Amino acid sequence: MDPWQGLSRRLGAKLSQLAGIDCGIVAIEAGFSHASAIIWADRAALGHGAPTLHTEPNIAGLVVYWLDLRQHKPWRAYFIPNVNGHCAGSSRVEAVLACLEAVTIPAPAP
Repeated sequence: MDPWQGLSRRLGAKLSQLAGIDCGIVAIEAGFSHASAIIWADRAALGHGAPTLHTEPNIAGLVVYWLDLRQHKPWRAYFIPNVNGHCAGSSRVEAVLACLEAVTIPAPAP
């Protein structure tokens, strides 16, 4: 099951909260999504069925993560960069992704 449509909808709902921010990352906890979402994310990280994120230029990208309730920290995290983003790859964004140990899902080749 491809969760991209639901993730896109949740991303859209959060964009107004980041209006006026120079560089932001939207993070969505996916623990309540269908169990196959982890399989989808693993495959997308390998380049199979990876989504393309087109959104506001002040958004570096979308982090989709699953929470480890025992340790209260992300258990698995994936970063989907915004192809329109002007701050993706900045040192601040890279530091956040390193902290989350996020795997970047590459945009599909055109």
